[in-house]
Amino acid sequence: RLARAAPSLSARLCDPSTHSMAAVQVRMAQLALLAVLLAVAAANSGPSLARANEAETCVADSSAGGGEESCSCGAATARSTKASAATEMPGAAGGVTGADDASAGAGAFHPALARLVPLTGGPFAVGTDAPPPSEYRAASTYAADLEGPPFDVELAPFALEETEVTNAAFAAFVEATGYVTDAERYGWSFVFVAQLPAELEESITSAVQGAEWWLPVDGASWRAPEGPVPAERDDAEQLTSRLPGNGGRADEPASHISWNDAAAFCTWAGRRLPTEAEWEYAARGGKVGRKYPWGNNGGAEHLAARANTFEGRFPDAPAVPPPDGHQFIAPVKSYPPNGFGLYDMAGNVWEWTSTVFEDRGPHSRPPPPGAADAGGPRYAQKGGSYMCHASYCYRYRISARTANTADSSAANNGARCAADL
Repeated sequence: RLARAAPSLSARLCDPSTHSMAAVQVRMAQLALLAVLLAVAAANSGPSLARANEAETCVADSSAGGGEESCSCGAATARSTKASAATEMPGAAGGVTGADDASAGAGAFHPALARLVPLTGGPFAVGTDAPPPSEYRAASTYAADLEGPPFDVELAPFALEETEVTNAAFAAFVEATGYVTDAERYGWSFVFVAQLPAELEESITSAVQGAEWWLPVDGASWRAPEGPVPAERDDAEQLTSRLPGNGGRADEPASHISWNDAAAFCTWAGRRLPTEAEWEYAARGGKVGRKYPWGNNGGAEHLAARANTFEGRFPDAPAVPPPDGHQFIAPVKSYPPNGFGLYDMAGNVWEWTSTVFEDRGPHSRPPPPGAADAGGPRYAQKGGSYMCHASYCYRYRISARTANTADSSAANNGARCAADL
């Protein structure tokens, strides 16, 4: 949550009238799904995704718990050693570049986009009223996350992408629009210290106070998630060819994605960012009272088989090799989906929502002092990331949340789009 005073995207980027292409695409997906269901019925097969949708009667997660303070595994915090970049970065006053109204929906049928999964919506309780478990250090600080008390909403039918936005999809967006991300405009982004070679780590003299595992790396962006490859390395050419900006790691989630970047991508795709209520509904997968997308068992062995979270002792002793084979970001679909067929609803990268962090229905609060001077409103992020661990950041639970300003970026920030039906 670095204090960056940069203008937000125009509100019309999320105008529902721009999503007609997505609606057509969803209808096509529904027809295909109907054909599959008819074939399944003819074969007298097991329960279908559609029946799971129809049976959805979610209520608040009654078994959720707490964890540690919000700077633990989220992105950059407001306590960064760098000041507001509005007067430091060339072009910062000009706002986001490359994508505009002319590109809205232009990429709606691009083959790199994730499939949209239609969901029925209906009555739903957002958040939890469960107390945090006492075994997690300083769990009481989770009150600041505003996870509870729960509140009721009525959700219209909608669709959610089955995976997080991949590097392949984001590259297609950039190629089509010339879009420049916030991390690229500012010239740097935050990277988890364990992802950096020792020589680069030693050359960086600043860090986030209280979360020293976050280091500002020049040149880090979705194109080069760990920063540019040093030319003097013997394997520099090979490593450079594998960077997302050069077509590598195509099936990994795009990272260093700010809220501005995510909103612009979803608009180009004829989609939008999900609300926090939609995201929680989708994450529960049609089940009542789930703590995690797969159920309530969050033991280490169970977790390693179902979500990409930190394994070992956070932050300085990661398990080598990691039990699940993924030290940091994992390719999408590396873990089983939830009951709705959605992948990585826990771990991998944080996912932006369109919901302002303090907007909690009848329990909403005013923004913190100085929010307007720190880059505008903070938006809720969901799902946790590969850096979350129960001993410190316990935010891979469905009801868990964190917040960042619209232009904040880091190595574990990604996105997933939604669409209206």
